[in-house]
Amino acid sequence: MPTINLHRKRLIFLAGLLLVGSMFGYGQAGYEAQLRGTVTDPAGALVPDATVALINSATGIRNVAKTNASGVYTFNGLRPDTYRLRVESTSFAPSEQDGLVLGVSQQAVVDVSLQLGSLASSVTVTDSAPLLDSGSANIGTTISGNST
Repeated sequence: MPTINLHRKRLIFLAGLLLVGSMFGYGQAGYEAQLRGTVTDPAGALVPDATVALINSATGIRNVAKTNASGVYTFNGLRPDTYRLRVESTSFAPSEQDGLVLGVSQQAVVDVSLQLGSLASSVTVTDSAPLLDSGSANIGTTISGNST
């Protein structure tokens, strides 16, 4: 009979391990959402290297991603909340979508078609020449030294 008690103890121990392990596994379940999509141009061609920003409407926290060579972007580990999606790329007008609601463990797909933007150029001067003091004729140079 001692072997029956040994088997019974092993079974109880294994059952306890399974129970504890399943509780830890349940505690690891994620609630995060995922957002992904494809960015295209008006002709349906893929837009690589577009900047995709996802802004949490409540907190203002901004996540930024770039589209890959296939025009695909992905955001993982998002909190369930309401977001604004902004997509920008060279030669295209920015696209914004507001009020995107992501739920618990949701895997949402939002494809974006960018429209051609107007070509505009601007010049921003960030450095300037030193100001001229027109109120004085002094040159302002002093040279001193010992002559030997």
